[in-house]
Amino acid sequence: MKKSEEIQDILLHPLWFGPVLVMFTFVLIQTLHTLTHWRMEIDADSYCRNNAEWIEQNTGGDDDY
Repeated sequence: MKKSEEIQDILLHPLWFGPVLVMFTFVLIQTLHTLTHWRMEIDADSYCRNNAEWIEQNTGGDDDY
């Protein structure tokens, strides 16, 4: 029982768990990004810029910004 408690203490320690959580988040984002590239016929990075509705909405001629 003592060995399982030591393993649990190590795995749940903030100095180990924090970086692992950050790396998992980066891997998840990269995986979703890569899957999007594979499934789309256009570039996933510029999907909104290539989307006709977005272009029509933002080319109204009045520059409010």
